[in-house]
Amino acid sequence: MNNPPRWLAGAVLALVLLATVAAPANAQFPFQPAPASPQPGPQPAPQPAPAPVGDQRAAQIRSAMEQAGLRVLGVEYKPSEGNNPPGWLVLTAANYAQPAWGSIFNQAGMMWGATFRVISRETPETVMFTGQQWSKHLLILVTQLKYFGTFLNDYNAAGNDERKQGLAVEAFLKTVNFRVYDLERQQFVDQKDFVNKNFTR
Repeated sequence: MNNPPRWLAGAVLALVLLATVAAPANAQFPFQPAPASPQPGPQPAPQPAPAPVGDQRAAQIRSAMEQAGLRVLGVEYKPSEGNNPPGWLVLTAANYAQPAWGSIFNQAGMMWGATFRVISRETPETVMFTGQQWSKHLLILVTQLKYFGTFLNDYNAAGNDERKQGLAVEAFLKTVNFRVYDLERQQFVDQKDFVNKNFTR
């Protein structure tokens, strides 16, 4: 898997921010939402603003993931900015007791699949950021719409041949960036160190 390009850093940090303010999924996720700011004095009623572009799609993505059995902590659209393509940031609670590569990628696949069904006609450069919150760690996997679409085509074209399907998966994984972020220390963790040593709460 590749190291994330520099331009992805801002969006990865946005996903981290989304995780730190998300309501806790259950007892194993002890992070509380950011404290509410004090309420201002009486103000004139604001005029209703148009809904952000991503709202309807975000609701559809959330619904698809919930139907797949995932606990959704946040879905956010990041418009393109400068030379950076648009992106979707999707955050769920980890649905495994202990991380393992199979479990991590299976959940990421469900998240990408739910997102892809909603945004498949958007620009192929659209980035799909997924975050799985496990204990104090946020497991971040990133790919682009075009790569996931190619993977689906290759996988389905392979039929039931396990070797061919395996080659499709192997080719796709080369497009995926994987990072681990420690929400308590507020820093990235070396993924090899995480896999080998940090599977504890």
